[in-house]
Amino acid sequence: MTLGIIGDYTRPLTSHVAAMAKLHAALESLAGYEKIVEGALWDELTGFATELSGHADGLLSAVRLNTPALRSKVSDYEQLAEGWAAVFAELVGAESAEADAFRQALEQAAQDSGDPHRAQALLEGEAPVFRAGAHLLEEGVGGQAVFLDAFSAAVSLRHRVAYLAAYHRVRHLETGGPGLEGELESGDGKVLATAAEDLSDFTQAGLTGLHGDLVSEEVPLQSIRQRAALVLDEIGPKMELAGELLGEVARRSVPDSLREEVFEASLALAEAASKVGVLIAYAAYVLGHSHGLDAQNWLAGERKVAVELPFPSHVPQGTVVAVAQVPEMTPGTLVELRGVVDGLEISDDPAPPKFSSFVTLSAFDGSASVRLRAHMFSLRANGLSVGASCKVRGFVRHGEGWLAEGEVGLDIDRVSLTQLKKQSWVDELTYRMRPYFTLYLDEMNLFNTPGSL
Repeated sequence: MTLGIIGDYTRPLTSHVAAMAKLHAALESLAGYEKIVEGALWDELTGFATELSGHADGLLSAVRLNTPALRSKVSDYEQLAEGWAAVFAELVGAESAEADAFRQALEQAAQDSGDPHRAQALLEGEAPVFRAGAHLLEEGVGGQAVFLDAFSAAVSLRHRVAYLAAYHRVRHLETGGPGLEGELESGDGKVLATAAEDLSDFTQAGLTGLHGDLVSEEVPLQSIRQRAALVLDEIGPKMELAGELLGEVARRSVPDSLREEVFEASLALAEAASKVGVLIAYAAYVLGHSHGLDAQNWLAGERKVAVELPFPSHVPQGTVVAVAQVPEMTPGTLVELRGVVDGLEISDDPAPPKFSSFVTLSAFDGSASVRLRAHMFSLRANGLSVGASCKVRGFVRHGEGWLAEGEVGLDIDRVSLTQLKKQSWVDELTYRMRPYFTLYLDEMNLFNTPGSL
């Protein structure tokens, strides 16, 4: 690192031309993801993930260069202010002719400037010039904030995109490649289940480790940073493997004898790939802020939250039942179902008159089905499609206007993180990371496989 490079970063990032160019490029790239999704340009995902990775590195590099350079400049300002404060303090009590002359000249200069109180402020060490270092630091922290947000968003989206790119690359169906090729074999379900368990364990270990570091005052910032960096170093291959395995299931046919095992395992893997997104976002958040100007104050805030809140999530689970058991359940009971989406439509909802999503969820063996409602939300816009495996939690409903006579259905539960964040560190984290990764789209309490899997 040369002195010239350091000198380039001795101002707040928002006033640094080269750094702002990096930020603008990253923000444009983040916006570009919507065009890829809207156009179903799945073959562009792999290159887009690489592009995001480069932008994230550039954003973090800007913060890492800016922090020590700006701290050094703040220190210089503070030392200069301290020296002048001592000089003016000495003048206050001095009784020499030279001191009288200096005070008179200072007062006259203040009068000429139109601010007669400026002289007294200088003599008492209260003038703005004495706070130049603090002002520069405050401006620097504010300037870094948008870079740190963009870094967390870029890292989170990069890994999600890599996962989806791997899925579509193997599946081929959306890019005009070959269709279904061969059948899955008896051991494939175990491969999927093992990958799901590995990814779930990784998420649990990562969140537990970070929470444990934060509640212990003995763990230094550098160690917490290293744990976050290790999470991001290790997660890439796991996300790509998850995408590839799910793509393979979508590309091949599933024998009837393996349907339940394969679809259950695929659903568990897709859920694990979603939940790890919270860990990825927080690891990026930790890594970025640990290099920031406000790192110590930020860490104190993170420790406070971790100490005050217990670790486990309080997201409602419901009673696990088979699809065929729903008609037997008491109205209002919260249940959890797993099945395949056989129907998805958005239509008029008679109570109140609004458009809602209606789903036909069938048991994996096709023996039973149930009607689900996402009240006034579009599940299709959230990525759900016919053929997807889905785990959903909802309340049993009888006699509703959106059900046929005698039919029993399910109102999909919504996860209220605004309330749950007060009871759980994991839920508070999930709520706070939403700008970078949203686990529960429209607060829907469900998980599903990508595409028609």
